[in-house]
Amino acid sequence: MCFGATCPTCSKKSWRGCGSHVRQVLDGVPESQWCTCTPRTKIDGKEYPPAAAMQIPGLSWITGICAKRRPKGRDFSTPGIKIPHSEKSYWSSPDLDWRFPSSKAVRSLAGRPSTMLLLSPDFIAGAAALLLVIHVVVRLTSAMAKVPGPVVSNFTSLVLKWNELGANRTMYLHDLHKKYGPVVRVAPNEVSFTSAAALKEIYGSGGSGYDKTEFYDLFQVYGKRTMFSTLNKGDHAKRRRMIGDRYANSNVMKTAPLAGIQVRSKKFIERCVSSPDGTADVFDDEEMMHQVAADDSLKNRLVQHYSPTLHRVVSNVLASFAKPRSIPLADNFVIENAKEDGAADFTVLNRLKEKNSVLDTIDMAAECLDHMAAGIDTTGDVLCFLMWELSQPRSIKYQRLLREEFRNKPDAPFDELTLLDAVLNEGLRCFPAIPMSLPRYVPQGGRVIDGFSLPEKTVVSCQSFSVHRINDDVFPDPDKFYPERWLETDGDADRRRLQWAFSSGGRGCIGKHLAMAEMKTLLRDVYSQYETEPDESMSTESMAMDDQLISSRPLGKRCLLKFVPVTEEEKNQ
Repeated sequence: MCFGATCPTCSKKSWRGCGSHVRQVLDGVPESQWCTCTPRTKIDGKEYPPAAAMQIPGLSWITGICAKRRPKGRDFSTPGIKIPHSEKSYWSSPDLDWRFPSSKAVRSLAGRPSTMLLLSPDFIAGAAALLLVIHVVVRLTSAMAKVPGPVVSNFTSLVLKWNELGANRTMYLHDLHKKYGPVVRVAPNEVSFTSAAALKEIYGSGGSGYDKTEFYDLFQVYGKRTMFSTLNKGDHAKRRRMIGDRYANSNVMKTAPLAGIQVRSKKFIERCVSSPDGTADVFDDEEMMHQVAADDSLKNRLVQHYSPTLHRVVSNVLASFAKPRSIPLADNFVIENAKEDGAADFTVLNRLKEKNSVLDTIDMAAECLDHMAAGIDTTGDVLCFLMWELSQPRSIKYQRLLREEFRNKPDAPFDELTLLDAVLNEGLRCFPAIPMSLPRYVPQGGRVIDGFSLPEKTVVSCQSFSVHRINDDVFPDPDKFYPERWLETDGDADRRRLQWAFSSGGRGCIGKHLAMAEMKTLLRDVYSQYETEPDESMSTESMAMDDQLISSRPLGKRCLLKFVPVTEEEKNQ
């Protein structure tokens, strides 16, 4: 066994000036451990191996490294000891690197911990413990450590990701807010807020707020970025300017768009009337809409987003409970329409097809499908939960009050139907169209939000589900469905400011006015002619919120309601 040469007494990287120490070291070491691959040299009448057999100070012997390197050049010696050059002599020393340019293995070990020591369980455990202590100290002394939240959130995001995969992110964050308050650290690099000031800063500063995170990569369509999935607010602004006027309230309330909304509403009513027992599933609709609303692929895409390698390995297992995205009817519908000419003047597709458009057919189809799916989620989910609530005994009175308002104002525009507006606003508060967090990155240089200094690239967000409930000074008794709160003048500005069902700022929901018109039209058409009540097969548990990250739906994926025609006498009561 051969070893790099370092004097253990003087700690010099040479044995040229301390030849007397060679004997001290080797005399205390069994000859069985001396170098046997080189000729020995006599020192004071005793044969010693060359310096390559010396011990590295303070460390165990290194096995398996042999200093078989042939020196080229003159002989060399220590004081009083001459080691002659020999064709059969091999040694190595840090001071002889110029003589042995190829002896990297030995040189790299000289004066360093041994390979065996580095691989020993004790050394590995000690190094791991040291790294853990450093990690804990850094986490607990950083600026982020001042943000309230569970201790585990300082060190890992696994708990948050587990709840996301378990369709429980929204409720998990809401429970944290109930425990820790309006500001909560939910992961090492993520903070959730609920205040009006935080909403304004994150989503409204600079017009469009902070840039989106890579989370929105999940919502690309056909591999294309749509207006919703663009990350940079500059790119988003360009796309929004292209189609924004199509969603302006002035355009939505024109005759042609309203007529289309009314036709869809009438078709829904007719389907309810034609059912054998007067029961209709208000979550389900035509087959194409059902494919979009019941799309189960988000969990699969979420795993792919967080760990592409893991997704490839377990994709077959995931397929058993997280289906691939499959909405062929909707795909075919938008692609074929994007290829054809003749889109109505008031539509998004018409604007996308203008001559100066830089979008190809797939870009246009992706944008249209994204808008269609978003519309189904927002209006469908809100109406589903709202009509379920209105059908409960505790809220049945609002059906009668709505019917009275419709009777007294048969031709009134929506902005004059104050109770309808109050009922819908309360529905949006309790069952927001997008209940989840909308994550953003803190800009370069960092920001102070709600008194907490956060470094750049920190993920910050608000979720409407909690914004509408944690601020109980604005929304007293927040878990109660109480439309009357929207008819009160006192505190109205604060309520409107915290009504965040469609987000806010330049990146808020572009289809807000269209969604409101659709929901008000359907509610008026239904409750002016029918009363609704739950089907006997339904249960409260089946109507629990199934968190789909960007939207929600009933856990049972259905909402069966009975539509009972209102008699003329009841209409006039």
